[in-house]
Amino acid sequence: MAKKVREKTLDTKAAREKLKASGKPYYRSIDPELHLGYRKGKSARRWVARIYLGGGQYRVENIGYADDIADADGDKVLTFWQAQEKARAMKEKPVRTDPAHYTVRQAIADYIESLDGKPTQRSAKLRLAAYVPDALADKPVADITVQDLQEWQRSIVKSLPRAHTAKGAAKQNYRAVDLSDPEVQRKRKSSANRIMTNLRAALNLAFNNGKVPSDATWRRVKAFKGADAARLRYLTIAEAKRLINACEPDFRILVQAALATGARLSELPLAQDTSSSTATSVHEERRISVFIVVEVYRVVLRRCLTRLRRTLRARGWMRRRCREPLYRSPLVPPASAEPRRGRPPSLLQLPRSRRSRIGTE
Repeated sequence: MAKKVREKTLDTKAAREKLKASGKPYYRSIDPELHLGYRKGKSARRWVARIYLGGGQYRVENIGYADDIADADGDKVLTFWQAQEKARAMKEKPVRTDPAHYTVRQAIADYIESLDGKPTQRSAKLRLAAYVPDALADKPVADITVQDLQEWQRSIVKSLPRAHTAKGAAKQNYRAVDLSDPEVQRKRKSSANRIMTNLRAALNLAFNNGKVPSDATWRRVKAFKGADAARLRYLTIAEAKRLINACEPDFRILVQAALATGARLSELPLAQDTSSSTATSVHEERRISVFIVVEVYRVVLRRCLTRLRRTLRARGWMRRRCREPLYRSPLVPPASAEPRRGRPPSLLQLPRSRRSRIGTE
């Protein structure tokens, strides 16, 4: 009888309760080339066995549920010691998955289960369930071809983007878009690339776990080029003026400064007015940080920044979960482009009187 291996972080319910939820199992070596793992997800807690196959390859198999919530029954719900015995038996008499019967649907299910505890699990599950058709899902992984995956990618590009549909609705809603528009095509190709990334991860997991003999098929499937590149667009002077006029006076100066410099919100308070070259006392005062709004507008700074972000979000220039604009500068071309010489007078430039007043107040 094999010796029981102790692990103070896994052998009791109280010890496992202190562990953080993680998509990756907590492993403990119990035999040569054999590890017992505890996968603690947000809802389910499972025992897994990791068996070394040689050549840097491992096979990971589910053993059963941990007895964290339900009492152990020796079959589906196991204690730490029962999981050890079952893992050793699994190594001695491994359960081989027939590649001829291991389908894409099973590979996706195993992949979703491996993401337990990760924030990407729900999005990957919904994305694959929505876009992987039954004809492809029911096909054995060993039988899929490069042509199958490429045709599936093209079908996503040609399909309309899905819209929110009420739960239990009889028909899926779609957004009405012009599929001949180049920008719409780019977005559909970008969506196809993301979905293919999830499916590729599921197939790679099946290959790494020894469920399929080769991964050569999906390795030859390439993503659409140029689909994920950012769409660069710079505001015209007329558009920038309209944006400035739409802002309230108390934070219009921030918008003017951002448009004229391309600085981020966090960089605006650190910007310097270096336009003066004469070392006179007046110019030296103007060289004092023109945009140090933290000192000048200390009370209204937070309110101004909030309104500025709302304006940028409403116009699609800022991510909702990001405090910085999507584009480095909406007016100034990238650094690789030829620099502009001089700056024509416009509403984008702060008035001289306003700048000197800010610097001296």
